[in-house]
Amino acid sequence: MRHSKYKKDLYSKPSEGEKYLLKKLVLENDVCPYNEWFETLSEDDQIMVIDRMARVRQGSFGEINVIDEGVWEFKFRKGRALRIYYGQIGKIVLLLLIGGDKKTQRRDIKKAIEFFTNFKDGIGSDEDA
Repeated sequence: MRHSKYKKDLYSKPSEGEKYLLKKLVLENDVCPYNEWFETLSEDDQIMVIDRMARVRQGSFGEINVIDEGVWEFKFRKGRALRIYYGQIGKIVLLLLIGGDKKTQRRDIKKAIEFFTNFKDGIGSDEDA
């Protein structure tokens, strides 16, 4: 099943007081790579990620890196050096693609680029983060 990259809800507005709207990639088989990764994290790491994403919604990105093909990386310095890979759609929508850590970085970047490229080509969809 192909999904349009121009889904109506991709262009909804952030909640009051927020600058960015976060979405999560959902693959054609209804798998959300970000959720699968998040569920493997310890409770402390999950709390750290939730707190960071709350700050991102407010416009405070913290440490980020440009990767390639429109993919960016949120870096975490504490603990296992977590990473979250995302793509930006328009001015206010951030699509969370996949997460990982320093040890899986090379593989995660490759997947993130593939996921975002496919999404832009109309394969995959999104859900609220």
